[in-house]
Amino acid sequence: MAERPEPSQPSRAATIEWTPVSGSRASAEIVDQITRAFFAGMKAGEWIGTETELAKSFGVSRITARDAIRILETRGVVEVRVGAHGGVRVARADPRRLRDSLGIQLHLLGVTPDELLGARIAMEPATAALAAARASTDDLDLLRDLLEEALDLADDAGRRAEFTASCARFHGAVVRASHNRALEVSVLALHTEADPTALPCPAVWRRPAEVCAAHRAILDSIQARDPETAERLLHQHLEDAAVGPPTDGIDGE
Repeated sequence: MAERPEPSQPSRAATIEWTPVSGSRASAEIVDQITRAFFAGMKAGEWIGTETELAKSFGVSRITARDAIRILETRGVVEVRVGAHGGVRVARADPRRLRDSLGIQLHLLGVTPDELLGARIAMEPATAALAAARASTDDLDLLRDLLEEALDLADDAGRRAEFTASCARFHGAVVRASHNRALEVSVLALHTEADPTALPCPAVWRRPAEVCAAHRAILDSIQARDPETAERLLHQHLEDAAVGPPTDGIDGE
């Protein structure tokens, strides 16, 4: 690993007093110290030091420092660069990584589809209310485009998976239009682990026309800047999904 920061980047390692560590928990203690410093005010991209500098500051071998750095990198706290300006820096934000990690943990916990849908019912309607207050022109254009896409797919029974995926994208666009990043990451993680058709959604079993009508009403309320109606309609839409499939089949046949 190269051992100098970019010339324009002040060395964070020079301003932080790291406490030397020892013993079998040395790596864990390094991780704890750097994590505390991270939450105390470090910013994305800030220079922390090189492997050699950190080993010297903590009074450990480079192997021990490397182990701690790998743990921090796995957790997403730091990133390691190689080359002329290589070293350890505070990681850049990556909402997709957080969303995917949460989705993975939900899967590992064995969270059921009903639990995921229940969480969505509790959280997702709030994003519609925020979208009604905050959606940009681009957000509204995307929602309209996605609704038109779903309408084009609705009458083709052979493209039901595409229709369902399109509806999932509509829900995702509503969430993003809330412009609340904490809600966005949390709610989109609930949408499922990489498969937009896996989570129970009205599009899976309701008549496509009903789904499109519900989405159109939600969009209309967002365009009308009516948070209360937008929240109520999305809540009802998700509640409908919890009821289960109609007894006459997906298409009412």
